Amino acid sequence: MTVRRKLLLWYSGVFFISSTFLVASVFALFAHKLQSDFYSHLRDEYREHMRVIQTYQGNPVAFRQAISVEVLARRIFPISIRLYDPTQNKDVLLLAPYWESFMPAVPDVGGVGDEPRISRLQIGEDREDVVYLLTGCFAGADGELMILQVGMAYKRVYKRILQMAQYMIYVLLTGLVMSVAGGWLLAGRSLDAMDEIATALEKVQAESLSKRLESSGEQDEIGRIIASVNNMLARLEQAFRQLKDFSADAAHELRTPLAAIKCRLEVAIESDQTSEGSRQVMSDLLQQVESLNGIVNNLLLLARLDASERLEKTESVDLRGILADLSEVFEVLAQQKGIELKILTGEGNIVSGNPTLLHRCFADLIENGIRYTPSGGSVSVVLTTEDGICRTVVSDTGIGIKQDDLEKIFDRFYRGEESRSRVTGGTGLGLSICRRIVELHGGSVSVKSEPGKGAIFTVDLPRMA
Repeated sequence: MTVRRKLLLWYSGVFFISSTFLVASVFALFAHKLQSDFYSHLRDEYREHMRVIQTYQGNPVAFRQAISVEVLARRIFPISIRLYDPTQNKDVLLLAPYWESFMPAVPDVGGVGDEPRISRLQIGEDREDVVYLLTGCFAGADGELMILQVGMAYKRVYKRILQMAQYMIYVLLTGLVMSVAGGWLLAGRSLDAMDEIATALEKVQAESLSKRLESSGEQDEIGRIIASVNNMLARLEQAFRQLKDFSADAAHELRTPLAAIKCRLEVAIESDQTSEGSRQVMSDLLQQVESLNGIVNNLLLLARLDASERLEKTESVDLRGILADLSEVFEVLAQQKGIELKILTGEGNIVSGNPTLLHRCFADLIENGIRYTPSGGSVSVVLTTEDGICRTVVSDTGIGIKQDDLEKIFDRFYRGEESRSRVTGGTGLGLSICRRIVELHGGSVSVKSEPGKGAIFTVDLPRMA
């Protein structure tokens, strides 16, 4: 799971839990307030009708008329009035036009005076079809005990609470959607800088350590990370520069003593005073010195190439001409080893670059192909142009390269265990030089191979417009 999704889940979870708690609290307070107002209104109705009964004692006609007006009037909360005489077990008055059939035969006796008892009466199948009854006892005009029961429909309060619940759920879901969207945007904005840092770091190569990440100047966590990365790049750049300088300086310092040794060996070999055995030993030493000279020269060339981020001077280079020259150079070597060398070129293979470096690059690739191809094999070079790219494919039918070696074949001084041993000659720097030359020309080089099936090197260079 990505960090962005983790942050989104965290933000949304915290918002949902806190919002649910807040919405539930508001809903509970709202429902409690409505119920409290309903019960208060029911008690007010009870007291009001108790007052009416006391006012019209002894005048039953006026009493019934006054009560009927109250009950039958259009009200927000429909009510019912019941006056019951427990001594005669009958209703003195029962006005319940909406739920009379649901009224119990004998009302539940409550308290006396101001201490009535609340009960619940279900008048339908739905949960909203409920009437709350407030029942109390009082002394009549002749001192006999009477029961007053006032009922009030709960349906309107229930609908208001249900509507509030639906509204709260809607608000909660809307808030959740908004929190997810906001959390996604917030997490994205928070991590955009990290994505930019990761993208920039992926582009950093050993040759581009001088580049730095752009900083917004803010002293926050992202700013500290950018500063730390830039400091790390500065230290790496310094370390790589020192390493490159050391390689170049060491190679440069070795040139003079190697040249002196070579000169002395050549003089000693040509001298008449040198015995045949000593001459043979000196010839072997001279070959080693020449090999060291090759390594030194390659190291100096690599140092110069690494020090350059781009070619200083370029010109139009016809790759066909370079390959034609190389064909003449390596044709003799191929014939000596019994290898067929084929070079096929097309039209319009003009690139912008350094002809000397390109000559060196393709020479190394063709020489490698001949070196690692046994007698009877073939080496082919095919030059084509496609989609603004000049593609040169150098393939052979040689011993091939192991899969584990393919990723390291362009590393400096790297050799395979058997096929790339020093017995075959070379310094292990040729392919590193090839890759750097191609990179300086804005191209790419790749290799495909299987052991025993040869190797295919592909060089892509941008075609000159």
